[in-house]
Amino acid sequence: MELGIEYRVVRERLYRRELGSYLSYGIVAVGADKKAAYIPDISTEEWKVANLADKLNRLGASLTHFLDIVEDSLD
Repeated sequence: MELGIEYRVVRERLYRRELGSYLSYGIVAVGADKKAAYIPDISTEEWKVANLADKLNRLGASLTHFLDIVEDSLD
């Protein structure tokens, strides 16, 4: 794990003209109590995002690969 980085699920209420208001979940990478990186609106299914955040934490994923890992999980 990149020293001090923890990945956490973020619940968001978003709005899109074509969809209206909806709940979505993103992931924030936190280090030393500061937001290091953030990817919003990954999925409307909390369990999927929670599993991904757990995987990132278990693998000790670096911030360098954070976006790539999330993008690969969407395929």
